[in-house]
Amino acid sequence: MSGMTIHQVYAALKTALPSEVSDAELPKVEVDSRLITTGDIFVALPGAHSDGHEHLDNAIANGAQLLVVQRYMGKEFPVPQIVVADGLRALADLATFHRAHCRGKVIGITGSVGKTTAKDFLLQLFSKSQFSAYAAPKSYNSEIGLPLAMLGAPRDVDFIVLEYGINEPGEMQYLIDVVKPDMATIVAIGAAHLEGLGDLQTIAYEKNRLLQSVSPRGSVWIDNLCRKLLNGEERRWLAEPHFYDHDTYSYSFDGTKFAVRNHPRLGEAEVACIAPHELRLAMLMADIALGCKVSPGHIKESLSTLVKPHGRLQQLRAGDVDFIDDSYNANPTSMLTALQALSELPCAGRRIAVLGSMLDLGSQQQELHAKMGRSLDEFAIDTVLCVGDLASVIADAAPQHIRVVRVADCPAASIFLSSYCAADDLVLLKASRADKLESVLVDFEELLSTTVK
Repeated sequence: MSGMTIHQVYAALKTALPSEVSDAELPKVEVDSRLITTGDIFVALPGAHSDGHEHLDNAIANGAQLLVVQRYMGKEFPVPQIVVADGLRALADLATFHRAHCRGKVIGITGSVGKTTAKDFLLQLFSKSQFSAYAAPKSYNSEIGLPLAMLGAPRDVDFIVLEYGINEPGEMQYLIDVVKPDMATIVAIGAAHLEGLGDLQTIAYEKNRLLQSVSPRGSVWIDNLCRKLLNGEERRWLAEPHFYDHDTYSYSFDGTKFAVRNHPRLGEAEVACIAPHELRLAMLMADIALGCKVSPGHIKESLSTLVKPHGRLQQLRAGDVDFIDDSYNANPTSMLTALQALSELPCAGRRIAVLGSMLDLGSQQQELHAKMGRSLDEFAIDTVLCVGDLASVIADAAPQHIRVVRVADCPAASIFLSSYCAADDLVLLKASRADKLESVLVDFEELLSTTVK
């Protein structure tokens, strides 16, 4: 949060400034006391599992110089307290105030999957160009995450790249009210967060609200895959629309990267990713960067060295076994694309899919897991390892000719893989965040080192 001072925090929260409170610049805002460093502001949020008001001592010990609280905590605290009616609203007000003092343009990214990967790709396309850019280092896209991401932006940066993630109708408008984008894009529309959003039509409508919020002075980008999911009335925007068609270029894959040919503005380019949906994200972000006047030569160079965020189709090797770690999250769209990537990547051994749950699918949860099981024969997979109760629904619906193994939890999955995997096997890890399926790889490596000794 470069540039905001204590006095400005009082102004942003419309709170009278006590005469004894001196002014000082605040390094950053935190809602987790463990992340506080010297000089920070701590916003205490009540939560389902933890109340920030119970961690004020820890925040102060770590160096907080200002507290935002929902109830006065007494004179024993040695730093000033700003008492607000709603801590979450206060966090939003701080972000809105800070955005008003940043000169850069906000690029908003939304989508059912791929937001964080797209955000990281776009930031890399800006990196070392003639423009400066900022994006949060993690997947900050919720009613808490988006304000924190905005508050981390330097005031003098040219572009601020933010993710807008929603679980229910109305949440997008809340995020827009906190930070209204100057440019926006939808990177994917698919079956995600159905428990709150209900159906694909509602998902498309709510995602599109981000694009419709952009003023006539701005620009919006939407590709042909997302555009076809919007009805006629929804295909109207105040901003200048850029319709991106992935059929305008051709490509091939050599097992490690894509070679793009005949691109209307880039010509030929190498793209460092391993799945077609990643390529689509990269090329859409390239079009946005071109629209922001980044040079084609710089974009081509950056595309060849793209780095993906943690847990998103990351290629790793443990011993003599290859892994694709795509365990950060899962829904039907992302699981299908991960299975497709597993099928198409070069593999000298067997292809093994380790699948966990797909959460937040509401009343369709059982059916969508069963549908995933029925779809397994569409892919070149030798063994499917189903982890946990919901994944057993996938196993129940799998075609009989596919080898399916069921285990109760991640430790059991690691034990199975340590005895089953052979040299040059390729293993995909895919599940919702709550499953913590990445622990399978950690435990596999530990079992491997124990066996070697």
